[in-house]
Amino acid sequence: MTASPVISPAYQIKVTLRGTKPPIWRRILVRPELRLGTFHHVLGTAMGWLGGHLHEFVARGITWGPRNRFDDPWDDGAGPEDESKATVGDLFTGVKSKARYVYDFGDDWTHNLVLEKILPVAPMESIASCIGGARACPPEDCGGVWGYYDLLDALADPDHPDHKSALRWPGRFDPEAFSADAVNAMFTPLPKRKPNAKKKTAR
Repeated sequence: MTASPVISPAYQIKVTLRGTKPPIWRRILVRPELRLGTFHHVLGTAMGWLGGHLHEFVARGITWGPRNRFDDPWDDGAGPEDESKATVGDLFTGVKSKARYVYDFGDDWTHNLVLEKILPVAPMESIASCIGGARACPPEDCGGVWGYYDLLDALADPDHPDHKSALRWPGRFDPEAFSADAVNAMFTPLPKRKPNAKKKTAR
């Protein structure tokens, strides 16, 4: 008998990159017990970020982020709450509740997170699942939302003074490209549960 996927409740979350029109968005399934440090990597994979910049989560007036207080003798503990001790479930109070994820404090990529549904039984074979989305993630370090749209203008207009440099920088960038299958192929598989062996009865 083959092992079966893990079956337990899951959160259906819509992730929308703030300020983008038409919106760049993803719809993902994750476990509420997933640690926020891991959720950061899930969001990066779903969106298309490389993950090399600072980030934070904000909800209910609380900010969570990576903490180095035990490594830094000058850290007075006034920074964000330790994301390694919080879970996705800590971000939301119920269906339709909202949170915020910010990636790259320079470019300020702010993502609106909305808990759309709580699925009581959801079989999942990976740490997360992407079930929908639209449009490609902007290139890293392009200057935030405004810089991104300036880049798109330069790419679309051969007469734009930055057209040639724009072609070189992001490579073959297609702003409409998105594949949920490609995203799911990058998620870490979960260990599967082995089926219960049938007990032998004495004759």
